[in-house]
Amino acid sequence: DRITINAHNRPTARAGAQVLMKTSDEVPFGGFLGIVIRESPVVVYWDIEKGRSMALVYDWGGNGVTDFYRWEYWRDVVARWFYLPAGAEIPTDTVLTHTIRQMFTSYGVQRGVTISMLEFADKMGANVGEVETELGEVSEDRKESDLLWIRGEFDECRAKMEDAILGLEAVSLHAIQAKDAALLWIYISEWAVVTGTLCATGGIIWTLMIRRAMYREVSTTRSR
Repeated sequence: DRITINAHNRPTARAGAQVLMKTSDEVPFGGFLGIVIRESPVVVYWDIEKGRSMALVYDWGGNGVTDFYRWEYWRDVVARWFYLPAGAEIPTDTVLTHTIRQMFTSYGVQRGVTISMLEFADKMGANVGEVETELGEVSEDRKESDLLWIRGEFDECRAKMEDAILGLEAVSLHAIQAKDAALLWIYISEWAVVTGTLCATGGIIWTLMIRRAMYREVSTTRSR
């Protein structure tokens, strides 16, 4: 795939270094002070005895980084930049690993929302013990998916994440039900207080304004 790099340093690859990424030879880069650069190295690595050094010449502080973060696969590329110098095996199925990473992110966001809802329901006096137990069971599926990811069993990891996400959706629904039940009793209590106050004040007003027979009539006066 091709991404736009608006700003980066302009080194040359040292002898013995392996170039993994470079700028296009079709679209020249630069033009500043009349300097035009083609096929400039962006990512290189160099094996030194038992170690490996990698250089990334991207200008993270410039404006070009914004376009990189708009790219759908930027997280996958950054992960591979860590795999390479560590000597870890890089997954070949980019689409599958990208999908699993998205599932990791979605799960994390949904779990945060669910926990916030449980905390709110607990403050409202709801019984959330059973829901918390369900959340703990779903968290075990999430932990198992991490182990599957580390072992490189990506198909199994995806299946386990699907189970975790479905379980988390059920937990979220139960958390909403617990919250609604707690709020229902609050609404009923408020309704009872308001209705009782209305009946009391209405009775007082009826006694004072309607039952005039209990009081002496006020005589009519005329100003002279």
